[in-house]
Amino acid sequence: MMKNEPEPLVSVIMPVYNQLDFLDPAIKSILRQSYSNLELIIVDDGSNLETKKFLSQVAASDQRIKIFHQVNAGQSVARNNGLSRAKGTYIYFMDSDDLVDTDLFKQSIRLLRQSQADLIIFDIGELNEKNERVLMGDGPNYQRSKLISTEEALSLIIRYSRFVAPFNYFARKDIYTENQITFPENMIFEDQISTPTVYSHAGKIVFLAGGPFYWYRRRGNSATGEKWTKNLKQTITDLFFALDKERQ
Repeated sequence: MMKNEPEPLVSVIMPVYNQLDFLDPAIKSILRQSYSNLELIIVDDGSNLETKKFLSQVAASDQRIKIFHQVNAGQSVARNNGLSRAKGTYIYFMDSDDLVDTDLFKQSIRLLRQSQADLIIFDIGELNEKNERVLMGDGPNYQRSKLISTEEALSLIIRYSRFVAPFNYFARKDIYTENQITFPENMIFEDQISTPTVYSHAGKIVFLAGGPFYWYRRRGNSATGEKWTKNLKQTITDLFFALDKERQ
């Protein structure tokens, strides 16, 4: 970044549906970023009164937080709602029960500006039931941050399935707006459609080495897991549709 060049605004979009036990540390991991020019857009997807009360309190504590409420409609609707309200140059999606490293935004924005890239990808780790940080078993062997081709970015999804989630990357907002990219609604495998689409429309992509920078909480009672078991036929239909879109 040039010395007098203003830091671009980052819009962080976080859908919330209860999960109050994990919500506070997730929000704090955003607010404690070493990069301060951000807005945290929390979309309440029809949470209970206790969660709504907490969100009101936390919003009053930091002017960068913006709360929007919607009738329960699912994560994709909440993400699309947040995206439509975002004012940042860059968009980042985060789940409400995970954590991000303190320097993720600072390092990402610096590398994006230096490389003049439109999108940055980074690796993630896991949080186990004891809240311990666990490295993934394997991953891309990038010793240094580097520009990668669209084909290489898409291959990350195929080789390492964790790279399909929107919390694995930052992207310029205009990638979404100019190409009318949104998250498919009423589907289980929406990320398998949205992520390859975003990657495919990015002019230049850079990989941030040295991670993990995001910590994913793996839980057996996740929303996706519940959808899997409630409607197996719909799950299979959505999966094949997503895989076909990914192949295209």
